[in-house]
Parts: sequence; structure tokens; C-alpha cells
Amino acid sequence: MPTIASEREDALALLEAAAADLPRGIAGIPAQWFEMNSAIGWEKMMLVFGYADNRTACNNMMELAYAETTERDFRCTPAN
Repeated sequence: MPTIASEREDALALLEAAAADLPRGIAGIPAQWFEMNSAIGWEKMMLVFGYADNRTACNNMMELAYAETTERDFRCTPAN
């Protein structure tokens, strides 16, 4: 019987595969994973795509998140 953790991992694997196949924006900048460092390591929190510059959009969200929660680390990483 699947566990909640295994179902989450399966869903994340499907999302990662779908993200890898997304076309890049007009500027050639890849989609970005907005990630948070937690007790279990870096976790993908959100997929940022659809902007002309996905990297800047993700970095803007990272700044907002850090301002709200300074005890956490955030980062943006390429998704495709």
C-alpha cells in the first residue's frame, strides 16, 4: 500500500519530468524551481514559468520569502 511520502515522491517525479520538457521562454531563460532549505534538505516549493525572464521572477519571490522568514534559506534553480 502506498504511503503519503511515496505518493508525494511519485507526484514530484512526474512534475519534474513535465518541467524538464517545458519550452524555454523567448529570452531562452529556463523555468525555475523555487526551493527552500528545510530539515530534510532542499525542497522544491514552486515551479516558476511563463515569464519572459523566469529567473528574475523567481529571485523576486525569493526576496519576498526571505523578508518574511529570515531563518530559512531559499534559492532558485533551473528546471529545464
